[in-house]
Amino acid sequence: VEKENAIPIHSDFLAQTKSDPIPEFINSLLDTLEESGSILVYNQSFEASVMRKLKENSPENAARIDAVINRMVDLMIPFKDKILYHPETMGSYSIKYILPAFVDHNGYKGLKVANGAMATMAYEEIHYEEDENIINEIRNSLLEYCKMDTFAMILLLDVIRKYAKVKV
Repeated sequence: VEKENAIPIHSDFLAQTKSDPIPEFINSLLDTLEESGSILVYNQSFEASVMRKLKENSPENAARIDAVINRMVDLMIPFKDKILYHPETMGSYSIKYILPAFVDHNGYKGLKVANGAMATMAYEEIHYEEDENIINEIRNSLLEYCKMDTFAMILLLDVIRKYAKVKV
């Protein structure tokens, strides 16, 4: 989202081949994130650890990856620190609990891939599946799950803005 109330622009990357996708992914990610602006994440410590792993695989991009890590803003903090709390979350600050508690949205319900563990298994399944129709179905399910993760963060940013009455 380039500015408040702007229409979100979606980008994604899902490797097309069974060869090592990391170099292509790193280039795609860094190009998509550009050089400025906040990068909203949910669980910054996890996302930063993934970026540090990518840096090990791409030392030539170390400075750009560090810049990405430094631009991250963690949307989880108000929920983790219970600054924003709803009893329906049952004490969890997982985005899967937070989203339906604060936003009237079905969220991940009805998705064939509805959480990270399912996404990992589905992605691995692509590498063993030979039927192109099944591969495409799995890929589409993974992309829908990733879109929902992104949309959930946009919705939660709106929640934070609403309750904090400040611009983030």
